[in-house]
Amino acid sequence: MNPNPKPQPIDPERVAALLTQASEELDGATVAALKRAREAALERQLLRKPVFALSMGHHTHWLASHSVPQWAAASILCMAVLAGLAGYWHYEAEHDISQTDVALLTDDLPLEIFVDH
Repeated sequence: MNPNPKPQPIDPERVAALLTQASEELDGATVAALKRAREAALERQLLRKPVFALSMGHHTHWLASHSVPQWAAASILCMAVLAGLAGYWHYEAEHDISQTDVALLTDDLPLEIFVDH
């Protein structure tokens, strides 16, 4: 006997048929208990508002469905990203200028710098 048999693909229709057959074999008391347990679980479940997501989705009404704090958070996030990009750009520009200054002072510039293109 093979200890690791190759798993068979799952047939959803066969699974549904087996579940239907098994549910028909349950007695009335078990079905009633399962129904009460389901209803109790649904009563305990908290209904929550959808979480704010930075997703356009497939609908155009997404703009009106967000609250002021969500818009404020999105605005702050956008400003932080823009400030980070501006800081990075400034650092890179300053770094390029300082590299040019060092090259000028040490006379290590290539000849192409002085030639007009």
